[in-house]
Amino acid sequence: MSNLNRPSCFDEYYGLSYDFEQVTQLDIRPSIDYIKVSIHFGHLSSLSLIPFLLNNKFQINFTNKKNELEYIHAKKILYDKQYKLVVTIMPDIFTTTFKLINPDIYFIRYMNNIFMNYHYVVSEVEYSLDLYGFDNGRLFSFLASHAYLKYPGKTFDDIHDTTQYLNDIRGTRTYGSKIYIKYNAFVRIEMTVKRNALYSKNLHPRYSKIQINPLYISDLLKIKLSDIFRKLKFKVINLDVILKDKKINNYSENIEEIVFNTMNSKKNCGGFVGVKSFLKSIKGSDQNLYTKHKFQDVFLATLEYLNCYE
Repeated sequence: MSNLNRPSCFDEYYGLSYDFEQVTQLDIRPSIDYIKVSIHFGHLSSLSLIPFLLNNKFQINFTNKKNELEYIHAKKILYDKQYKLVVTIMPDIFTTTFKLINPDIYFIRYMNNIFMNYHYVVSEVEYSLDLYGFDNGRLFSFLASHAYLKYPGKTFDDIHDTTQYLNDIRGTRTYGSKIYIKYNAFVRIEMTVKRNALYSKNLHPRYSKIQINPLYISDLLKIKLSDIFRKLKFKVINLDVILKDKKINNYSENIEEIVFNTMNSKKNCGGFVGVKSFLKSIKGSDQNLYTKHKFQDVFLATLEYLNCYE
C-alpha cells in the first residue's frame, strides 16, 4: 500500500484498522477557517459598504469584479493582530456576504458589535481539525477508509490522491466534510456547517420550537466542537457479515476485489463513503455491515476539552 492510497485488500484494511484501535490520545489543533455572514441590501445598501467599513476602521486593500460579483478585500488591526475580511456583493439576490477569515474570539466579538444593529444571517462556518503525531499517509488512509458523515446528502464522483471528500460540500445544506494532507505536516479534517445545521436544535444555543431565534456571531462561541463533529463517524467493514450475506455474495464471487476497487475509485467519493453506497445499492440496507471503531470515542473525548477561538 503506497503512502497515500486507500487499502487494497482486507488484510491491509484490518491491519490499518487495528493500528488505530490502539490510539488512546490525540494531538488535535482546532481552528475556524472562516465565518460567512449575509445581509440583504434592504438592511445594508451595497452603496454603503465602503463607508461602513471605513467607519469601522477597516483598511481597504483592493476591490475587484468577476462574473457579476463585486469583491472588497479589507483588513482590520486588533490588539496588534491583522484580520482579513472579504466582502462579496451579489446583485442578483440583493445580498452581501461578509467572510471573516481565520477569526478568533477578538475578531468574532468585534464583528458581533458592529453588526449589532443590522439584521443578518450566519450562513456558513468552516471548522478545521489538524491532527499531528502520526505518519500522515497512514493516518490519511485510515480516515479515508473508515470515516463517513451521518446523513451526508449527495455524494459525487471525484477523488484525489491526498483528499477524501465525505459528501458534496457545495451542494449540502447542512454539513460537508473532507480530509486531506496539509503541507506534508499534518492531516486536516474540515467540516463546513451550513445555515440549516447552524440553526438546528443540535447547534443553535437558543433554539426554540416556537419561533426562529436569530443566531448571532457571538453565539458561535457557545457551540462545542464535539457537537460540530458528532456527525463524523468512524466504522469498520464487518467481513464476516458480508461473507454470509446472500444478496452481496450473489452479486459477485469476488466481493473483496469489488469493495476495494470501489474504495480506490472515483465513484460516490470513493473511500469508505463509496463502499457504503455500493453495498447499500446491492443489499437495500447497510445495517449490521459495519461496527463502530474505537477511534471515534477517543476522537470525540478529545474534542470535549478543545475550542478554536483562542
